[in-house]
Order: sequence, then C-alpha cells, then structure tokens
Amino acid sequence: MSVALFQTASPLLIICAASVPLLVFFLYSRLKFYRFHQFSHFPQALPDLFFGHLKIVNETIAEEPSRHHDHALWQLFRSTPRNGGIALFDLRPIQYPLVLIGSHEIAEQISKASAMFKYSVPKSPTANMLIPIVGKKSIILTNDETWKHGRKKFNAAFAPSNLVTFMPKILDKTMEFLALLDGYVESGEKFCLAEPCIQVTFDIIGLAVLNIDFKSMQGQDKVSVIVRAFRHYRRIALVKTLTASLTPIVKEKFDMAHNNIRLDNKVVDRSVMAMGLRQRNVLMLLNLSSSLDTILQLSYCNGQSMNSLGRHALSRRCARS
Repeated sequence: MSVALFQTASPLLIICAASVPLLVFFLYSRLKFYRFHQFSHFPQALPDLFFGHLKIVNETIAEEPSRHHDHALWQLFRSTPRNGGIALFDLRPIQYPLVLIGSHEIAEQISKASAMFKYSVPKSPTANMLIPIVGKKSIILTNDETWKHGRKKFNAAFAPSNLVTFMPKILDKTMEFLALLDGYVESGEKFCLAEPCIQVTFDIIGLAVLNIDFKSMQGQDKVSVIVRAFRHYRRIALVKTLTASLTPIVKEKFDMAHNNIRLDNKVVDRSVMAMGLRQRNVLMLLNLSSSLDTILQLSYCNGQSMNSLGRHALSRRCARS
C-alpha cells in the first residue's frame, strides 16, 4: 500500500494561516464600527459598508449631471429623516466625514466662541486645500491669536463709516451692470447670468480692497490684467502672473498708507489695503506675502459668495416678475 508523504508545515505558517480569519474578522468589525456606529448619533442616510455615502452621492449627481454637486448634497440633506437642520455624509476614504448644516440656529451655536474655543471652532483640515488659491497666510486658514491679529489689522477698513465712502462708486458700477443687462434684453441674446455678476463683483471688490477700477465690464481690451489672471486662476502657472501684478500695487498702497492725509486732514485712500497697512512701519517680505494673501482671499472667496448671492437674488426677482 502506497503512503503519501507530506512535508510538515512550519509553526510560523500555521500561525499565519490561523491569523488570516482573525484579521479579516477584526477589519470587518472596525469597518462596521466606523460606518454604522462611530457617528450614529448624527442624522444620516443609511451608509454602504464599503463606500459609506459616496455611493448615494454619486447616484444623486448622476441624476442631474449638469448641476453642481452641492445640489446633490442638498437634495440628500432634505431627504434625510429627522435631520433637524444637520446631516452627516461619510465620504471616507476619499475625504473626511462631512457635516452639512442647514440651520442658522445650529450654525450659530457651533461657530460662536466658547470656553473650549476662545475664538470660535478651529478651521477644518480640509481648508488647507485652499492654500493654492488664497495663500498660506490667509486669515481664513489661521486660528486663535494669529487669526485675531490678522483680523484686527483690517477692523478700521471694514468699519461701516469707512465702507460707506465707497457707495458712490459702487452705485456707479451697479448702474453700469444694469445697463449691461439692459443691452442683453434689448438684443434678445441669450446669456449666462453668472458672467455679468462676476464682472460687477470684481469691480466692486477692486474698488473696496485696492481703490482700483478693474474695468471688468468694459471689454477684454480694457479689463485689468489682474482680473484676467483671476478668471484663469485654476491654472497654477498664472499664480506668478497674479503675484507679479499685485506686488507693485501693495507697495504703492504701503507708501500711500503713510502719506494718506491731505492738508485738510481728509484720508486720501480708504481702501482696505491702504487702511490695513497703516500699522506697518516697514513692508518686510513676510508682510508683503500676508498682504498678497489677503487680496487673494478677499477677491476670490468674497467674489464667489457675492457672485452667488447676486445670481440668486436676480433669479428670484425674475421668477416673481
């Protein structure tokens, strides 16, 4: 009778073979905890074990691919049962878990200063993705004392008594904006409302921040090189162009900030940058970099919010009409 002879397995191989089921069970348990239990106290749709909420977000985006992905999140937020103004979306492993807040009251509770957070809650780590757009020294990326110091520099510039001095120029730009819309109406040409809203937003920000007319609504041959660079800011190569264009302006505003009073004791330049640089005796490289980042922040982030608000207000007005 023949007998099959098998080589005796090593103890290490036996241990490894026995550990595989245990490792799989452990990983499954941890994944199940992270998906279903870690944030179970937040209102949320039922997550997928492997993809979290990425699957339903992708399906919702696919239903209306022409719309912004924020619309898909808002649709899911509204359909989340018992959300109470807040809902969680587990986007791991692509991104951090996201909490969407749809209530002013809850947003106020979270953002206000408290005993734990002296100057409001710290910025999300996802804010670092904005560094290529707003710069490393931007106030929207800093926390605590650094944030307080950065904000304090521009308190006088953002005072209502100072901002109201720009109203005549802002009204002129508003009338130019309305004339542009009237031109489209008279011609019967179809147009995207975003474009004129972006143009008037850049012009108003240019006046308030730098006291410069960007001439965004006067055609490509007259528009400022700064606006042209901003409009294509997604191209990293144009960051140098934008910085090179803004640097001499900041230096000019610094000189103006220390010679900003006329003989009749009236301020010559009340722009945000000129008022903010008054506290600087020497324009060092660090201060120059911080000032450039401030311009990027005010122009890009405020431009986005003002542009969206303008389009929303006009679309609601047209719908009522």
